[in-house]
Amino acid sequence: MKLQQVLEFHKTNIFEQRLDHILIMLETGQHESKILTQLDNLCHQLNIPITVIGGMAVTAHGYQRYTADIDILITQQDATTLAKALLQSGWINIGHNTLQDNNTKVLINFCAEGIKAGRVTFPPPDHTNPGIKIADLPLLIILKIKANRHKDRSDVVELIKANKLTIEFLTTNISPSLSAIDKQLLQSLWKTAMKEQNKS
Repeated sequence: MKLQQVLEFHKTNIFEQRLDHILIMLETGQHESKILTQLDNLCHQLNIPITVIGGMAVTAHGYQRYTADIDILITQQDATTLAKALLQSGWINIGHNTLQDNNTKVLINFCAEGIKAGRVTFPPPDHTNPGIKIADLPLLIILKIKANRHKDRSDVVELIKANKLTIEFLTTNISPSLSAIDKQLLQSLWKTAMKEQNKS
């Protein structure tokens, strides 16, 4: 079966609420929504679970910002299978574990299990059902705290504000997975979020 037939075959899958939300909220919408839909359909056909992280997950959790990248957690074996299928459909390998759609220029970044990026070692997807799942808040914030780039710190502040996260929530659900230095960073970002909220 050709890839286009694979994509057309599975049109009736039920998206999770967060995926619906992200499709609605994307500013440019058309290209990214189409790619996400095709990706979800393809993963169902290939029996591959993926977890969306990065900017699109941030948008799904209430802080809207533009991104043309789709960052996915995926196992190494499934990454090979999915990449092969996408390349056969015309996607381009631009290196650094990234494929680009030749028409829309949307990027898929394969954050494969066990791969290191800075201080982050990517975990496997946080589910086993085929298709797309949006990372939950604790996982998303843990990854962003560990990445510790400027935009990641900014995202954490905005996620705290958008979701009205308490220090108790952060201490219970996120801090146990962090080093001592990262726990301090998380507390600092929570204080920044509270100051910014009080000013608005």
